[in-house]
Amino acid sequence: MQLRKVFLILLLSNSLISYAQSDTLILDFSQSGGFSTNEYQEIIYVPARPIEREMITLNLNTLSEVQQFEVGKTYTVNIGVFNPSDNAGILAYVNTGCFCETVTWDQNTVNPKATRNISIAVRPMHSGNFESIATVYINSADNRFPIAINRFRLLYQVMN
Repeated sequence: MQLRKVFLILLLSNSLISYAQSDTLILDFSQSGGFSTNEYQEIIYVPARPIEREMITLNLNTLSEVQQFEVGKTYTVNIGVFNPSDNAGILAYVNTGCFCETVTWDQNTVNPKATRNISIAVRPMHSGNFESIATVYINSADNRFPIAINRFRLLYQVMN
């Protein structure tokens, strides 16, 4: 299995990739130069690129039960992440722009054209107006490659 990962990197770097009309990236292991075709006859079909949704701006103060955030307190907001693809996937990874934001989610299946909630907990360390970006990756059901990316601009105000 480790050998295939190394071979995939070589395959991509040598541009032995073809695109089908259905916007699918085809990785054909039978066209390898240094390996016998008996070892690698597998063809993997993956989306050529994940579907990226337009960034959504969210004001966390209005989504929270508490309208005014205070320094040192934790506030949790639930937001919906949409899977725009025609394939089921899992919420694989969430990246936020600030260390004061913690995201929790489960890796259960997100059905095609369906929404799954994630929780964002914010614990501000000082007052002011804040803006950060949260990026949510939905991977294929087998968690091998991304099929969709959701981006959220998070805005919130913290009082003394």
